[in-house]
Amino acid sequence: MNSIKGDFGVDAGNISIVDLSYIRCKGGGFGKIAKRLCKKLTLEPGRYEVTAIVFNTWNFDDCDSVDEGGEDRYLSKSFVLETTGEVVVGDVCYLFSSGEPSSEYWSMFLDITNYLEDNNSSCYFISTGGDGEFRCEVEFKKIA
Repeated sequence: MNSIKGDFGVDAGNISIVDLSYIRCKGGGFGKIAKRLCKKLTLEPGRYEVTAIVFNTWNFDDCDSVDEGGEDRYLSKSFVLETTGEVVVGDVCYLFSSGEPSSEYWSMFLDITNYLEDNNSSCYFISTGGDGEFRCEVEFKKIA
């Protein structure tokens, strides 16, 4: 099983798990800013069962667990992702950072995804409920 773990800086209120070729066809890319703030994993092309856990989120409404002191909140999401072989985990806005691809592509991407509310087979967005730094663990299990 393949996995990505780490702390991710968030500026658009999300941790995203995305197929990089899908992002490229929408005008984004894996430039200098994304290389610093996101993590990329090379996988065999195909379909993957993905489990993603985001810790200490501010998204209280969707939390799967909150300890009594409220310090250890986390979201756990499972979904299927299709990839051509390169997956990126992090805030998707960094894949459309200004000065690298044009900001018009970020605006179009927000429209296409209903402001990161609509997931598809190549992109999954997890709302963190705000900006900051979030610890995240993502596991990929090939299913087809």
